[in-house]
Amino acid sequence: MKTPSSAWIIVGLGVVAIAPMLLVAILGAAALSSAASACETSVAAGGRWQPPLVSAYTVSSGFGMRFHPVLRISKLHTGTDLVASGDKKIVAAAAGTVVERGFNTAYGNQVLIDHGSEIRTRYAHMAAPARVRKGQTVGAGSPLGTMGATGYVTGPHLHFEVIRRGSPINAVPFMAAHGAQLNGKASGKAAANGASSAVASSAPTRITAPGPGGRPFTVRSEQLENARQIAKVGRSAGAGSRGVVIALMTSLQESGLRNLDYGDRDSLGLFQQRPSAGWGSPAQVRNPAYAARSFFGGPRGPHGGSPRGLLDIDGWKAMRLGDAAQSVQVSAFPRAYDRWEPAARAIADAVGAGGTETCMATAGEERTTNAA
Repeated sequence: MKTPSSAWIIVGLGVVAIAPMLLVAILGAAALSSAASACETSVAAGGRWQPPLVSAYTVSSGFGMRFHPVLRISKLHTGTDLVASGDKKIVAAAAGTVVERGFNTAYGNQVLIDHGSEIRTRYAHMAAPARVRKGQTVGAGSPLGTMGATGYVTGPHLHFEVIRRGSPINAVPFMAAHGAQLNGKASGKAAANGASSAVASSAPTRITAPGPGGRPFTVRSEQLENARQIAKVGRSAGAGSRGVVIALMTSLQESGLRNLDYGDRDSLGLFQQRPSAGWGSPAQVRNPAYAARSFFGGPRGPHGGSPRGLLDIDGWKAMRLGDAAQSVQVSAFPRAYDRWEPAARAIADAVGAGGTETCMATAGEERTTNAA
């Protein structure tokens, strides 16, 4: 039997040392691919949904950044505040399992219900402990308690919160998508008849989103309409929620979601695209739908991959969101897009594009939210 040479021993040891690293790389790539796929899955909790109050009500405060009336700081308001004008009874918005009930310093008397499909709802500031127990299964319309003023509040109301994959999202578009608009209509009759409480709802004309550095950023009707156009084109192009958030981050940085008729050199429109660089004629790049089609690119894009749109970039789904935006824009300030991610997510939720369901692609990366 031949004794292996020292050279072969070194090669063998090298292979042994490298193998675990290769395995980690393969598993990491698979995890990123899986994460990217999960980001494109639209979560829809099944069953009937209804408003969480049985009488008519008003919306006193919406989802988004605001100046907290008790804590006296600017922070994300994670729910939608509803004030009942008649019967103060609070009911479950959909069937599910009670996972929390009791008192919380900030939320006061609260109930948290798990509806499956990674969707939960929170009912906070109730006057008395809810008449349910942890682990109990409840149906849509099941009584949970009465409206009160416990916890960090300045007056009686229900803090109603929708949580998707562990993060609060705007309840208004979510409920509308499930046939239960939060438009002030009583849910009692609809619940009794087992019918949908869906009625025509008016789209929000302005929202306040968390801007760069957490500062409140107001998005008005013109900007929201541009966001809707971007979301519509993105869905049609097959970019999914993740692609829509990337596009919104880009437009927020480039134009503040405004269809500008000026810019650096000949840059114009929502994405500050340059006619001289092949993005289209001045009239085309100032057409919001055309500009969005150019940004997304892909098989339905107008440029055949030159210049490249988001869908023309290999591996864009596994990139950090800001890096994906930079891959399209090739900006002199590549990190500028990252600061608009929270606002883009909030705007995507407001226009029904599912911004909060878009997960991070980078392993170990975390997002934090403020408690309401």
